[in-house]
Amino acid sequence: MPNTNWLWFRVFANLGLKKVGGQYSQDRLTKDIEHLNTFYRGAGWSNDGPEGIHQMDYYSSSFAIHFLQLIYSKLAATDDPAMAAEFKERARVAALDLVHYFDDEGRAIPFGRSMIYRFAVVSFWAALAYADVELPEPLTWGMVKGMVLRNLRWWQTQTDMWTSSGTLSIGYSYPNMYMAENYNSPGSPYWACLAFLCLAVPEQHPFWISPEQSTTGFFPSIKPVEYPGHILR
Repeated sequence: MPNTNWLWFRVFANLGLKKVGGQYSQDRLTKDIEHLNTFYRGAGWSNDGPEGIHQMDYYSSSFAIHFLQLIYSKLAATDDPAMAAEFKERARVAALDLVHYFDDEGRAIPFGRSMIYRFAVVSFWAALAYADVELPEPLTWGMVKGMVLRNLRWWQTQTDMWTSSGTLSIGYSYPNMYMAENYNSPGSPYWACLAFLCLAVPEQHPFWISPEQSTTGFFPSIKPVEYPGHILR
C-alpha cells in the first residue's frame, strides 16, 4: 500500500470490523495510526507522505487527512480517546489557516492534486460539524455553514462540469483530461461527495441552526501559512 493517506483505508477497514465484531487486527490498527502520525509537521498541518516528500494540498485537509482524522475522532472516541482529542485539536488549529482558502462567493483556491474532486474542498468544514469540534475564535458555526453552502452553490453555477450523460466529468469547471491524475477513473470525480458528510450531522446542531455568516473582517487580510509555504490574502 502506498505510504500516503491511503493507509487510512486500512485503518477504517480494521476499525469497522472491530465495531461490528468481525475479525480485525488491533496491532495493525495501532501501528497504522502511529505511522500516520509521523506525517504530522505542526500547526495543524500533516504532509501526505513521509519525510523527504512534500505534499501539502487539499489532501492535508478536506480530501483525506483532516477529514479522516475527524471521522476517526468520532468513531474511535471510546477506543482511542487520546488520539481523538489530538486530531480534534489539530483541526482547530488548522481551521484558522484553511478559512483563508475560501472567498465570500464560495470559491476555493484551486491548487495541488485532484482538483477534479471539486466541492470536496469543503469536506473539512463538514467534518468539523460531524466530529462536533469546539471551534476556535473567531470562527463560528455560521461561518462554517456559509463556507460549505456557498461553495456548493458556486459549483451549481458551473454548468459545463457535467458530461453529456449528466455525470461529473474529469476536469474542473469543464471537462479537461489534462486535470487527470494517473490514479483517476471515470468515477473519481464523485469523491466530491465527501462534502455531504454534513448530512450526517443532527438537525439541531449549530451547523444547521446558525444563519450563514461571512468570514470577511474577522481574520487577518494577509496570512502566511508556514508548512505548505503559502501567503494568502
